[in-house]
Amino acid sequence: MTSKPLQDDTAYVRLGGFAPDAAERVFKAISRLGAGRTLTGACWTCAATAAAAPAR
Repeated sequence: MTSKPLQDDTAYVRLGGFAPDAAERVFKAISRLGAGRTLTGACWTCAATAAAAPAR
């Protein structure tokens, strides 16, 4: 997972794939990015690869 602030007031979080705790990890990352500032937005993406996807 990668997280960083965008333009000082927006949080960006990129997941490498879904896991049972994915939502909790995203919310924690957003919370850390918002420490000491007011966030006005959040953007997150999930960039799962074929290797991380479950077999069909």
